[in-house]
Amino acid sequence: MNIKKSNYYKTEHWRERRKEALEDADNVCDICGTKKKLHIHHKHYNSLFKEKEEDLVCLCKDCHEDLHGRVFDLEDDVYD
Repeated sequence: MNIKKSNYYKTEHWRERRKEALEDADNVCDICGTKKKLHIHHKHYNSLFKEKEEDLVCLCKDCHEDLHGRVFDLEDDVYD
């Protein structure tokens, strides 16, 4: 399926998969351990709609921005 990432993040599938990934990570950032402003980072985009647990990493906004070297301008609904 060919879908833009920005549209993918609005799907019900992603909302459910994100929720599962947060639960798998015990709702803590994998790098610093905070529970605030959590994102789910894709290690790659080869498996959209079929991400495995090992394809995703729970990161806080700050750690995610550090990883990418840029500031994210994301909608509020990506946070818990």
